[in-house]
Amino acid sequence: IGIFAMYSIITTALDNTNNNTLFSVVRNTWCNDVITEPKLTRNDKIIILRLDDVKSYAWTDISIRIMRDAYKYNAPIVAGVIPKTVHEDLRLENFLKRENCNIEIAMHGWDHYGKPSEILGQKYETEFWDISGNEAKVRFASGMAVLKKYNNNKAPITFIPPFNLISNEARGVSLESWIKVISSIWAWFYDYHASTYNFDNKRLIRVESILADCEKSFQTSPVCVIMIHPQDYSNSKKELDEELYHEYYIHLLDELKKQNVKFATFEQLYLAEL
Repeated sequence: IGIFAMYSIITTALDNTNNNTLFSVVRNTWCNDVITEPKLTRNDKIIILRLDDVKSYAWTDISIRIMRDAYKYNAPIVAGVIPKTVHEDLRLENFLKRENCNIEIAMHGWDHYGKPSEILGQKYETEFWDISGNEAKVRFASGMAVLKKYNNNKAPITFIPPFNLISNEARGVSLESWIKVISSIWAWFYDYHASTYNFDNKRLIRVESILADCEKSFQTSPVCVIMIHPQDYSNSKKELDEELYHEYYIHLLDELKKQNVKFATFEQLYLAEL
């Protein structure tokens, strides 16, 4: 029996028996066999694929497809998970448990809901913008407790605030948690520098424009963070639009692979101490 088949049998059996300790050991052994972490320097061009809105029942199939296809290109991906109800979606939950060696699990808010706020002329429901320090602390603790289950019992070190916005008070509270990286606007290395979707025009962005945005970022930083959402590639039924998906996402991976870049996660970037 092949190693891939054996891995599938073992993980399926452990999923069914809820033997979390043994499952963690098997998963770690598997990860050590297949993952080669990049050696990052300030002279590199580093691409971080940041997938937001990974959550229960909404675009689950698309989220999983995006993460699996990235792995085919030897590109680790950051999964911005909305933790509040993720346990209700067993398919997503099991995927995160099995594949956390290929992805970095990040906290993307607690439930992604907040008070309506107007910022720079735009209206947002910003969960971590108009929020007290105590409320932020509760949401961080709740999210971390959930996500540790999918991260080898370790708290994620990356936080992606919904709509990329976080108040100074919430930012200060985050430092009291396990958070080391906040990927938001005004975060330099950890800001997003390119996006696959234009939310103002409600249309996908051409691959050539994404590459140009990354090249612009590389002029002042070794990093380009590309923000992705699963709904970017969905149709009116919240199902994958195969034509759009291949024309935009797979084409993007193809073109990035041709470039002299290294794919990494926020955690790998943080540990590299660039």
